[in-house]
Amino acid sequence: MVKYEQNDSWSWFLQLLANVLGIIDTKGFTLMSDQRKGLLNATQNMCPTDEHRSCARHVYPNICTLHGSVEIMKGFWVIIKSSTTNRDEKSLEKMKKISI
Repeated sequence: MVKYEQNDSWSWFLQLLANVLGIIDTKGFTLMSDQRKGLLNATQNMCPTDEHRSCARHVYPNICTLHGSVEIMKGFWVIIKSSTTNRDEKSLEKMKKISI
C-alpha cells in the first residue's frame, strides 16, 4: 500500500512486480493500464522500449464523452474485438463516415 498514486509509487510497485516475476529484461512485453498518469510515466521510464496499451474499458468513457452517438460507441467495440487488420480498417472507415 502506498500513500499516493504517483511516479515514485508506481516505479516501486513495478520494480517489486518484476522481481517477484523474475523479469530481468522487459523486451517484448506489452503493458496494459487504466491510463493513470503516474503509471504511464513509471512504465515509460522503466520500460521505454515496451509497448503500452490502454484498457478498452477505461478508454470507452472518453469516447462516450467526446462522441455520444450510439453508432460510434458500437463501432468502438467492433474495432476492439476485431481479430484482423482488414476488419479493423473496414470498421474504422465506417466510423469515419459517422464522425472523423
